[in-house]
Amino acid sequence: MRLPISKAPLVYDPALIDHLVAETGGKFFRLPLSVLPANDGGIPVPGPKGDKGDQGEKGDKGDPGAASTVPGPKGDTGDAGAASTVPGPKGDAGAAGASAVLGTFTWSQARAISPFPSAGTMVRVADIGLPGVGTIFVSDGASNYFPVAEAIIYNRVGSPTTPIATFGPSIALNTLHAMPGGPIVIPARLIVPGVSKLRVRAALIRKANNGALDFSIAVGTTGTVADQRIAGGRLGNNNNIQPIDVIVPFPETSRAMSNQNFIWTTDFFYKEYTANINTAAAMTVSFVSSEAPAADSFAVVSMKIWVES
Repeated sequence: MRLPISKAPLVYDPALIDHLVAETGGKFFRLPLSVLPANDGGIPVPGPKGDKGDQGEKGDKGDPGAASTVPGPKGDTGDAGAASTVPGPKGDAGAAGASAVLGTFTWSQARAISPFPSAGTMVRVADIGLPGVGTIFVSDGASNYFPVAEAIIYNRVGSPTTPIATFGPSIALNTLHAMPGGPIVIPARLIVPGVSKLRVRAALIRKANNGALDFSIAVGTTGTVADQRIAGGRLGNNNNIQPIDVIVPFPETSRAMSNQNFIWTTDFFYKEYTANINTAAAMTVSFVSSEAPAADSFAVVSMKIWVES
């Protein structure tokens, strides 16, 4: 049903409303009069928009909100702190280290070890060095041992009034002088050719001065006056201590070199010796006088003999 459109003011007509309700099957319904405005019965039409009202006064401050349980963002990294001066706790005890020394042997026992110790292995040799101390040697892994420091084969110290040995008056010529604790023997293969050196250091003092008095050092395999007199000199200056310092290199198994004259002489030179020289065999270090006045004597104040590499 199409209703006519009218520009006339709308008037509330109860009969018309009932008719519309009946015709639309209840789709048009009647409002109670109580909800209509109390006017002439026309339906109110909105007027134009009014001006904006004034802003109201600011309300009172609200109560504080509840504490947040959400963590804030991570802060920047702080500056490094000062170094601590408080020591840390003591560390645990370290594990026991393995000994680098294979064991203690005599020289002959050490030479007989089979297979020969690998390179760098150390052995303690009890019968070379100071009594009760011995000497530590290091293996080259082939067939040689080298002393860690020095291999002492003789070491005695006395004084001018109590020397370790005195010879004369009437010094026996061309005869070995017996040293206390002798004979002084260099064990076979203790000297390694091309590497090792024999060292002899001593202090001598002469009593009386009636003529030439010679003193020689002999080295060789026989242990007799037939061995090579590899160094020597003439003692003088009554009652003055005279030092000896001899270095004997062994460039080869059967060759030794030495400064022939070691005491107060300008004629220093090296000479080679081969007779009775053999580093693969035991050799003896001996002392001989080839010339001396019958009334004179000399004393050995101290003496040290060693092999070094």
